[in-house]
Amino acid sequence: MPRTRLTVSFDASSVATVTNRGSVVAPLVRLALRDGKGNRVLPATYDDNYFWLLPDESRKVAFTWPKRLGRPRGLTVTAEAYNS
Repeated sequence: MPRTRLTVSFDASSVATVTNRGSVVAPLVRLALRDGKGNRVLPATYDDNYFWLLPDESRKVAFTWPKRLGRPRGLTVTAEAYNS
């Protein structure tokens, strides 16, 4: 299967925007919330996960984590697809 490229941006309201920048479909896009050290923030919930994106398609996904953790430093969101 041809490779594709995903980009992710997120805002202070905990919403990530995932975009398929490639010229082929991105199957089974999976998101992960990570702290500044690259470790996954667990447990975390997502409005959507394991979805498909057509070329140049974007999707907004809201995420939450337990309030007791506060806002982890260096918070990032990563996205992977079967062919990314």
